[in-house]
Amino acid sequence: MAGRHSSSRSYLVGALVARTGDDMAGPALLLAALVLTGSAAGASSLLAAVTVSAAIGGPVLGALLDRSPRPGRLLAGALVLYAAGLAVVLGGLGRVPVAVTLLVAAVTGLLGPALSGGWT
Repeated sequence: MAGRHSSSRSYLVGALVARTGDDMAGPALLLAALVLTGSAAGASSLLAAVTVSAAIGGPVLGALLDRSPRPGRLLAGALVLYAAGLAVVLGGLGRVPVAVTLLVAAVTGLLGPALSGGWT
């Protein structure tokens, strides 16, 4: 019985961390873009690029997870790539052209559903 509770606890901790990060990423990205670029339009476009692309990434990532012999590894890889993508976006704000930042944000957003949907 102890193993069962340990598994549940591990799941809950992992889900809590992933979902908290997911819920905080959008507002943090929006505020960082606003501060670093000074443009409300640019900041909201950046958040929209991440959010809209998640609508495409969700079903694709879900299908890949369903077919994967090791979905945990695929999910972990998606989470790492999502975090790396957000880091690249934040590092590029105000330094690279807005179009490039929006493109990276859109590609990164494809992996966003791994944060919440992959844990259910």
